[in-house]
Amino acid sequence: MIVTISDVEVSTRDGSLEIHDRINERSTCTFVVPDKDGSLRFEKGEKVEVSEGGTTVFGGVIEKASEKRVSKTTGALIHTIQAADWHYLTDKRIVKEAFTDTTPSNVVQTLLDNYLTEEGVTTSNSVDTGDALDEVVYNYIPASRALSALAEKANMWWRIDPDRVLYFEYRDTESGPSLTATDMLNDTVSVTSANSKYRNQQWVRGGRDLTDEQSEIKPGDGESHDFTLGFRVGKVPTIEVKRDGDASYSEETVGIKGLEDAQWYWSKYDETISHDRAETTLTANDKVKVTYRGVIDVVILSHDPDEISDRQALEGVGTGIVETVADDPNLESRDAAFQLASAKLDKYATVGRTLQFGTRRTDLTPGQLITVTLPEHNLDSTEMLVDSVSIRDIQGTELRSTVKAVEGPSEGSWTQFFEDIATRGETYIVRENIGEDEILVILKQYSKDWTEDEHPNIMKEVYPAEDLYPAEDLYPMFDYENRITHVEWKVDGAIAGRKDMTTRENMDTDTISTLVYLAPFEAVGNVGELHWYGGFKASDAKGSGVKVVVESVNEEKTELEAWQVERIDNKGWS
Repeated sequence: MIVTISDVEVSTRDGSLEIHDRINERSTCTFVVPDKDGSLRFEKGEKVEVSEGGTTVFGGVIEKASEKRVSKTTGALIHTIQAADWHYLTDKRIVKEAFTDTTPSNVVQTLLDNYLTEEGVTTSNSVDTGDALDEVVYNYIPASRALSALAEKANMWWRIDPDRVLYFEYRDTESGPSLTATDMLNDTVSVTSANSKYRNQQWVRGGRDLTDEQSEIKPGDGESHDFTLGFRVGKVPTIEVKRDGDASYSEETVGIKGLEDAQWYWSKYDETISHDRAETTLTANDKVKVTYRGVIDVVILSHDPDEISDRQALEGVGTGIVETVADDPNLESRDAAFQLASAKLDKYATVGRTLQFGTRRTDLTPGQLITVTLPEHNLDSTEMLVDSVSIRDIQGTELRSTVKAVEGPSEGSWTQFFEDIATRGETYIVRENIGEDEILVILKQYSKDWTEDEHPNIMKEVYPAEDLYPAEDLYPMFDYENRITHVEWKVDGAIAGRKDMTTRENMDTDTISTLVYLAPFEAVGNVGELHWYGGFKASDAKGSGVKVVVESVNEEKTELEAWQVERIDNKGWS
């Protein structure tokens, strides 16, 4: 075994060397250097390498160097060195990047190009492409945290090896050896069935989504230059004005508040548009028309039905649901939120097993997919991911490793556990996980499988034919875009409001998705029913159009909460 500091070989005290290596985390190395004449000095940041048989088993920098005098006569010292691996290079760089419609490999390459290559980090066919991602946003965070967040979202793992090569891969990319009991030291093998992060139902909150295009008309009052819209503005709006006597609306210029000169100003995530103070104030006979896409806070729910069923059968009582919530305020769409939820379920919706053993082998590294055969532990050619390797010097004669391999997800170290606690909910630190500028968003979900004999029927398609005539049980078909257009709510027994759909998707398919966002000031009180309307005559007028679905609710809604009301309508016949 050879240990070097700043490329100079040093002697270490027998039995003092320990290396702890884990995927997605910093690896550490500690050892003691005897200094007979007190002439050595070590500083934070000096390069450290440990090699065995020509292979580098640890590379990094000194994190902490302590020295202690052991002889006043000779001036002898002992130096205790604590080193961190090359993940240090990702800890010290701050990332500020945003991506849309990208892949993990593109993100990693950008991090390399803009931050890490100049720090000495390289790749060598060690980055998998990964599945497409709708969005990735890094708002001034360390590169190490950016890579960990990306790995979580993509259900992959990452590490930097002792030669400063960055790996970002799927768990089955790095093939390792096949192991049996002969590779493991006697009385060191243990197998545990556990997963403290298990879940089969995943909530994701904190993100935002864009509404469909909204159009609002506001009258002037002769005084105000500010007009409040129904939603916060998500993209640059179109603003048109019709003044007293004008036959039609005229489009006017729009700029970003505080940055551009224009007739009107907007700001992302602000629900107010402002008329330039130098412009003529709109009177009660004037109108402004704003066409825009609004922003809503979203909550999504994803689940694994098979896992829920298996868990219910195993527990013998209850629903079988095990759920948790993930907060990610950087999500800019519902699709991105569902991607995150899906990745978490893929990773954590399994209990799996953890194998720990001691070995004299030094070729096992975190990230390898090994094949384990231990019949006495019911492991028969079982693939397991090496999660961590701890190496210890045994009296200066040999290196021994303690290896942890997992069949399911990695549970991380105690260091990572406490880091997760420290960073969890950074955006939600007041009002019981609700920030001062946030509201409580309640998810309401409804679905319907339509049968062919229902009337009226938004899913039924009817076309002219020579032998087709009007009848009591034959209704005209709905245009795709008019299948569902509005929702009304009944509060305290009376219809209290009506609203356009906030978003509509797949309207021309056999499974249509609609969403309406009821703001805190809407539908306050006991909501008895929700009525969905469609048809070409549906408008903002209450009761207009064709009432197609009625859902019983009977729940209290306060002005402290918003409802995200989602529904799925399926064609239930061939």
